[in-house]
Amino acid sequence: MASKKSQKAALEWQPLPPDAYRKTIKGLVHLSAKISNSKTRAGVRLAKSSALPLPYVSVRTLLAHTEELDLDYAVLHTSKSQAFKQINAARIDSAVRANADKAEINEIDEGWNEAAQQHFETGTAFISMRLSQLLLPVGNGEYRAFTPLASASLAKLIDQHIDAHHTRCKEQPKGGELRWIPRAVIGIGGTKWQNAGSLVRHFKPLVCAAPVENRNIKHALHLFYHGGSITLRHTLMREWRASLVRVQTTGSNSAVARATERDVIRRIVFDVLAANRTKAQTLHRHRAYLPTKDDSLLAASVALVPRGLVLPEERSAEWREQFGARLAQAMASYSYLDTQRTASLDPAAIHWLATTIEGAL
Repeated sequence: MASKKSQKAALEWQPLPPDAYRKTIKGLVHLSAKISNSKTRAGVRLAKSSALPLPYVSVRTLLAHTEELDLDYAVLHTSKSQAFKQINAARIDSAVRANADKAEINEIDEGWNEAAQQHFETGTAFISMRLSQLLLPVGNGEYRAFTPLASASLAKLIDQHIDAHHTRCKEQPKGGELRWIPRAVIGIGGTKWQNAGSLVRHFKPLVCAAPVENRNIKHALHLFYHGGSITLRHTLMREWRASLVRVQTTGSNSAVARATERDVIRRIVFDVLAANRTKAQTLHRHRAYLPTKDDSLLAASVALVPRGLVLPEERSAEWREQFGARLAQAMASYSYLDTQRTASLDPAAIHWLATTIEGAL
C-alpha cells in the first residue's frame, strides 16, 4: 500500500511573474511569533552579518557556519501561497528545478541570496497582547519588555539531525553505543497548523529523563571546592573539658593533670585528621568527576588550612601554625549544650592550646 507521503499530489508548477518570487521571499523570516500565537504577525530574519561564532546552537551561531537555515512566512497572503510553494519546491527538489522555467528558478535563487544578506522585521513595532513578555530591570526602577520569538527553521534543522541519528541507530550492530533520542509532538496551530507556518511540525521537544542524584559525587564536588573541615567529636570534647577542669582545680603545676590534658588534645588532633583522611579517599575515588585539568584534588581557591586537612603534602610549618590556631579557637568556642556551654579560656590559655596542638602534629 502506498504511504501518505507518496499519495500526496506533486506540486503543479504555475508560471508566475518574476517579481512575485522576490516579493514573497522578501517577507520570509527565521524567527516568528506565530509559534506562540498563530494570530500574530511578528517575525525577524537575520542577515549573515548577524552571525555569531560561538559554540552554541542558535540561529545566529548557525549562520556563522555552512549550514543554511530555511525561511518561513510570518504573514502569508493567499496571493503569495503558490509562489511560496514553488520557492520551497525549487530549493529542495532537483526534479522541479530541472523541469521549471529557468528564468523563474534564477529569480528564486537570486531573491533567496539577497534575502540572506538583508535584515528584515515585520510586525515588531507593536507587540500584541497575545504574546508572552519578559520584564527585565534596566535600572532606576525601569523595566524593558522582551518578547521571545521561536525559530521553526532551527527546529527543522535539529529535527533533521535527529532523524539522521536515528537512521544510524537502526543501522548499527546490536548492542551498539548509539542511543535513540525520544521526542514529543506539539500540536501547534491546531487542525490548521499551516496558519502558524510551514515548518511548525518540526517542533518536537526532546524527552530527557530527570538526572539521578549521586550523593557521593555531590559530596566529592563539595570537597573539591571547600577542602577539609574541623569537626569535633563530642565525647572527646567532654573528656578534654574534664581534664581542663582538673588542671584549673589542681593548679597549672600539676604535671599529671597537664599530661592528661595534652594526651586528650593529641587524640582530638588525630581524630580531626582521621576524619579528613576519609575525605581525601572520597576525592581519589571520584577524581574523574572533578572539574580540573591537572588532576589536582582541590580547587586552587581552597584556603591553606582546609587544603592541608585533605592533602598531607600541604602541611607546611605555616599550615601547622594556622591549623593550631584554628583548632584551638574551635575547641574554646565549642558548645556543650549544658550549664557550662563553653570552656572558659583567656587569650593566653588559647595561645597555649594552639602551641600544644602544633606540637602534637
